[in-house]
Amino acid sequence: MKKILVVDGDENVCTSMYVGLTRKGYFVETAKNSVDGLKKAKKKSFNFILTDIESPNFNGAVLIPITTIFPEIKIILMLAPGSEKLEERLTKYPQLSKPFKITELLDILEN
Repeated sequence: MKKILVVDGDENVCTSMYVGLTRKGYFVETAKNSVDGLKKAKKKSFNFILTDIESPNFNGAVLIPITTIFPEIKIILMLAPGSEKLEERLTKYPQLSKPFKITELLDILEN
């Protein structure tokens, strides 16, 4: 079973991702900010981290410890509608613009 950590300051997003992904057979945990997300990533083995780049306490630097300590974790970025251009170091990660359909996320998770 693939394990996904969803990091987003919006509880509704976390809940909808939890419900939608668990129905598809994924193990899902949520975190309200990137600090909490990093703590959870250190405690469990996740296959994916789905994170909002505008979540509380997010800065691209939080990805450095995750990708250094856990290079096997795949990062997927969620972007707010009309988000400005991403920092170049973030463009290497798959991106989904909110709102997105669960099928769009599943395409990334399953490929």
